[in-house]
Amino acid sequence: VGNCDVMVVNNDGSTTTAFTLSGYVTTQGQAYLSGTTIYGSLAYLDANFTVSYTNIGPFDVSVLDKLINVFLTNGLIPAINTVLK
Repeated sequence: VGNCDVMVVNNDGSTTTAFTLSGYVTTQGQAYLSGTTIYGSLAYLDANFTVSYTNIGPFDVSVLDKLINVFLTNGLIPAINTVLK
C-alpha cells in the first residue's frame, strides 16, 4: 500500500499537489539456491489505484490504473526478473 503525489510546477516555480494516488501492488516471489548463489523470480498478480486527494476536481483514474498495470507487467516486473536470474 502506498501513495504517490502528482505535482505541477506553477509559473513562479513553486509546486502544488494536483492529486494523490493511493494503491497497492500484489506480487508473488520465489527464491532458490544454486551452489552459493541465490536466484529468484517475481510474478505480478494484481494492482489497484484510486484517487485519495485531488486539487483539480474528480476524475476517472481507470486510464492511469491501466497504464500503471501495463508498466508493471511489461516494464518493472520483467526488469526485476532480469536482475534476479
